[in-house]
Amino acid sequence: MGIARMYNVFSGYKGLGRERIKELFLTMSMIRAVEERISVLYPRETMRCPVHLCIGQEAVPAAVKSLMNKGDMVFGSHRAHGYYIAMGGDLGALFAELSGKKSGCTGGKGGSQNLAVPSRGFIGSSGIVAGTIPIAAGAALAFKLRGKRNVSVVDFGDGAVDEGVYYEALNFAALKKLPVIFVCENNLY
Repeated sequence: MGIARMYNVFSGYKGLGRERIKELFLTMSMIRAVEERISVLYPRETMRCPVHLCIGQEAVPAAVKSLMNKGDMVFGSHRAHGYYIAMGGDLGALFAELSGKKSGCTGGKGGSQNLAVPSRGFIGSSGIVAGTIPIAAGAALAFKLRGKRNVSVVDFGDGAVDEGVYYEALNFAALKKLPVIFVCENNLY
């Protein structure tokens, strides 16, 4: 979809101007281009880890990033490439990480499912289904206890709602009125 068409689609939404739409579109396009490149390179067996692409979900990390404030934290799931890219992660470090190289974003030891750019607010991701949900709740508790006005955001697929830790974290966050946003990407599972 072109920028002009996106503008026409979103022009009815209050607060979304042409520049914001352009920014979202460019972020989504970058995520898609990188994911498509990974899908071409992966079968060549130079990447040393399993890869979970986020093709079709580019809008979610782009939108989350566009709403972040300085000091906010994002935690991803095992499909974290989109968040890594949206949050400003270095593409060379991403490909190095996927190839198991020391110059990767986590020293070549985390692979596709354990990406991080802490300096940009993307604290990390995990290959464990629902693994970052309680961590995001803990970060939100720290914000609250320190009197900070930041939020933590955690992304997960709908499969994560079958994990007990999901309900425990949601209950704890509700009881303590924590500044955490739970973002469920409905993968139709």
